[in-house]
Amino acid sequence: MDMKQITYFIAIAERGSIAAASTAVRIAQPALSAQISNLESELGVSLFVRHRHGMTLTSAGRALLPHARTIVENVRLARAAAIDAATEHAGAVVVGLPVTTSTILTVPIVESVRRRYPKIELRVVDGMSGDILAWLMDGRLDIGILYESDRTLPLPATPLAADDVFLIGYNCATLRQRAEISFSELANFPLFHTSREHALRRVLDQIAHRQGYSLHYVAEIDSIPQIKGLIYQGHGYAVLPKISFGEAVNDERLFFTRIRNPRLQLRSCIALTPVRAPSQSVQGVAAIVSEVAEDLISREKWPGGHLLSLATRTAWAK
Repeated sequence: MDMKQITYFIAIAERGSIAAASTAVRIAQPALSAQISNLESELGVSLFVRHRHGMTLTSAGRALLPHARTIVENVRLARAAAIDAATEHAGAVVVGLPVTTSTILTVPIVESVRRRYPKIELRVVDGMSGDILAWLMDGRLDIGILYESDRTLPLPATPLAADDVFLIGYNCATLRQRAEISFSELANFPLFHTSREHALRRVLDQIAHRQGYSLHYVAEIDSIPQIKGLIYQGHGYAVLPKISFGEAVNDERLFFTRIRNPRLQLRSCIALTPVRAPSQSVQGVAAIVSEVAEDLISREKWPGGHLLSLATRTAWAK
């Protein structure tokens, strides 16, 4: 039994005739018939019932078919793995970052990839966490950082970090003297927030529902820069992680009040598209994304971020 015979066997089984299989595998019908006869002789069983309208599988043929498909797929994967391992990191890799983190992650990621893998063509895009998830699921991204607090991601993800979430206001006397605020008090503030498609908004609404009240959203805006602009103009407040404001966290007129009962925290994770197996280049860039994020947190360059302990990351991954 060899790969050609297995491939020809599958072609006939799937198409039901020598003629159709001959066209699909590009071999003359007499040669194809001879290959199948040789396979049957080697195995000592009949694989097909021949009749006027084509060929159907015998019980032996039906038993062989799933194993034959597995053999072909394993050979394909083995070939791809060998070629990929011998190939220098190169080609296009697309990374998606949340708007909240892209301002501090983009430059060091690009610098690290260019230094370590100069032949990789890196593209970085940003968006809301919900958008990044959708782009991963349809294959437009190879790698994405996602925010998800309720751990309901529909694809495998590696936990990375945690961000505390704050009530944020600008030049606001109400928050000036408040280091902490109870979650229930959020109902007293006019809030700008994203739509319900996004992780943090869902968490806020779930907690408010459990506690028996509704939050006061004056507008739903799926744009962090626009929400920040409205905050700076004094039109309302936002509930976001500190990293959303980048270097502006040092502005003395910007107030970050920690939320308690419950404490709010967003966890970020790294995920790969489920549409295709990750190449060596994709895996290399994903490792760099993780390294850069961990470095920024360890050097306190990620405002409000905490690196999850190995135990926590392992437990969450399960």
